[in-house]
Amino acid sequence: MTMITFSTVGYGEINQLSAVGRIYTSGLIFLSIILMACWTAGITTTYVSGELSGNYREQRIRKMIQKLKGHTIVFGSGIMAESVIDQLDRADKQWVLVDENKEGLAKIRKHFPNAMLIESSPKNELALADANIFSASSVISVLESDFDNLLVAMTVKELSDKIKVYTRSDDPRISSRMLKVGVDHVVCPFQLSGNHIADFVISEKNAELV
Repeated sequence: MTMITFSTVGYGEINQLSAVGRIYTSGLIFLSIILMACWTAGITTTYVSGELSGNYREQRIRKMIQKLKGHTIVFGSGIMAESVIDQLDRADKQWVLVDENKEGLAKIRKHFPNAMLIESSPKNELALADANIFSASSVISVLESDFDNLLVAMTVKELSDKIKVYTRSDDPRISSRMLKVGVDHVVCPFQLSGNHIADFVISEKNAELV
C-alpha cells in the first residue's frame, strides 16, 4: 500500500483501512506530492539556469563588443588563429574571434577565459555586424580555406576600405586575387616556412666559408 500510494499509481486498497491508516495514507500522499514537486523543480531549475547562464553570457559579450573601438576581428580558431590572438593578447590589443567550430572555440575559451567569441559562420555577413565591424581597425582571416578567406576579405573591403585586412593563403593564384580585391597583406605559410628553412641552410654554409 505504501508503494502504491507513494508512486501515485492509485490501485484499490488491499485491506480496509482504519481511521489511523487513512490519516497515515493521507500524510503519505501529501509527502509524495511534495517530493515529486521538488524533484521536478530541481531538474527544471538545473536546465533553465544553464540556459539562462549561457544566454546571459552571450548577451553580455555582445554588449561589450559593441562598445569596442579600433579592435581586431579574427576569423578562424585553428593553430594559426591561436598564434595570432596570443600575440594580440600579449600586446594588450582588443580582439574578437569569430568561428563556427565549437571545438575550436572551446579550446580558445579554455586558454582565454575572458575572450570575446562569436559562434557564427565567418561567411555570414551578420557575424561582421555582431563583431562591430564598422568600429574595427583591422581584420585577420586565417580560416583553413583560401576561398573562405577571400570571401571574408571581399566582404570587409566592400563595407569599408579603411579597415586593414590580413589573410593567409596556400595558393599563389588565390593570393593574387586577394591583393586585387584590396587585401593589405597576404601571408603564405608554406612559402614562409620554406624561406625560413632555406635561411638556416644558407647561414650554415656561409658560416663554413668564413
